[in-house]
Amino acid sequence: MTKLSVLHRTTELNNLDRFFSDEKTESRDVYRGFHIFPSKSVVMSRYKEGKPLSCFVLDNHKDEVHVAFFEKNDRSQNQLSYATFSYDTTVATIKESGVHFCKFVCEDTHSAVDRNVINITDYAIMLPYFREQTNNRPRLYQYQYSLIYSDWEVLRIDLPPNHKKKGPATAECKEILEFIRHLQTK
Repeated sequence: MTKLSVLHRTTELNNLDRFFSDEKTESRDVYRGFHIFPSKSVVMSRYKEGKPLSCFVLDNHKDEVHVAFFEKNDRSQNQLSYATFSYDTTVATIKESGVHFCKFVCEDTHSAVDRNVINITDYAIMLPYFREQTNNRPRLYQYQYSLIYSDWEVLRIDLPPNHKKKGPATAECKEILEFIRHLQTK
């Protein structure tokens, strides 16, 4: 099962759990998590090739996400190594079909910390932006990403400065608006 399917299924299970819960049972999340890649070079390779990345947010800091990896041969359960990707939703942005993309930059250094002392507040999937070309030429990777968070909110580049960088997805693309207008005229 893909991570998106797992997130979708667990969101619905959590909704059912909240609806049918009583005071004697405590609500719980069925699944929350992120993938740990084999090495930092794998993370960077996926980033440079425009492949999706599983990531997490620390301390509700929405201007950056972190991608976990194993450091060399250390697969300790307590140690967590991660690369930090920062982004600015006001520079080099693209809105296409209602999805917002911006440039993500990986910091040169990475962090290695004890899992028990960090505060992971959210999880997300980084999805790359590819532009279609004409004449059956291959798609072009634009070195930009979007985010889908575990609560199904998404990266938003249209929110005011100093506002949180995530929000509900919007259907603002011209194709959808034209379709809605077409339905309203019938």
